[in-house]
Amino acid sequence: MAISTAAHAASLDRECVVFVPERTSSVRLELIAQYEPAIVQVAGDYGKLYGDALELSERLPIDVLVSDVPTRISGYKTALFEIYESLAPAAPDVIALPASSGGFASGIWLGIRDLKRAGLIAEPPRLYLIQTATADPLTRAFEAGETEPTPLSPDETGDTIAHSIGNPDPPSGARALAAVRDTDGAVVSVTDDEIRTAQRRFAVDGGFCVEPASATTLAGVSRLADRGDIAADESVVLVPTGTGFKEMGTSEAEVATETVHRDALQDRLESLLAP
Repeated sequence: MAISTAAHAASLDRECVVFVPERTSSVRLELIAQYEPAIVQVAGDYGKLYGDALELSERLPIDVLVSDVPTRISGYKTALFEIYESLAPAAPDVIALPASSGGFASGIWLGIRDLKRAGLIAEPPRLYLIQTATADPLTRAFEAGETEPTPLSPDETGDTIAHSIGNPDPPSGARALAAVRDTDGAVVSVTDDEIRTAQRRFAVDGGFCVEPASATTLAGVSRLADRGDIAADESVVLVPTGTGFKEMGTSEAEVATETVHRDALQDRLESLLAP
């Protein structure tokens, strides 16, 4: 969001200030900074910045783009239209999304309702929202049968590699839960180990480099399939919302390489190709 907002502001010659968490990686900061916005790293409870931003927009002559402004939700719903357009004449049985503030889920749900009102779809796809287990107020609310999530305290919130969705107090949580229940979907949480496994599968099996938050979709669908919520013959759409290239340099994993002299390349290739 920060990268695209800064880029759009630059294209319009508008001034832009970007708020990011204090622990944002240097790689992400560099990608944002290329569009020359003012970057402010915010210390303290980042989840409460949503309310702070709304108050600031009333006091100062600025427009603040938060997760659930109506224009942003309307933009999100076009992702649903693209999914149906690309799969036509078939239709998805399941759409899986990473969940943080609940804004993206709200937009996809709005798109589903638009298509139903237009008579273009009979059965809506089931929406499954995936959270990180270290910050999963939506999962807890769904499993408890609640219509609104209860914000998690700092003691209830842990660190995760999927920091993009580590939101303990989702502002659009009630709408996200309504979207899930309206489409007979569910909310599930996954661990960092499951996310890492899903990231590797995205890369090796699909050729996609996705950030950890995006990999939660595959991790969550795998868990849902294992427990029988998703059948093997159903059409499932995973929506990876962020590239993994902006995470480069932040992993602790070692890259396995070897050095071979050019004169020995043929012998080495033959050994690699040997059955």
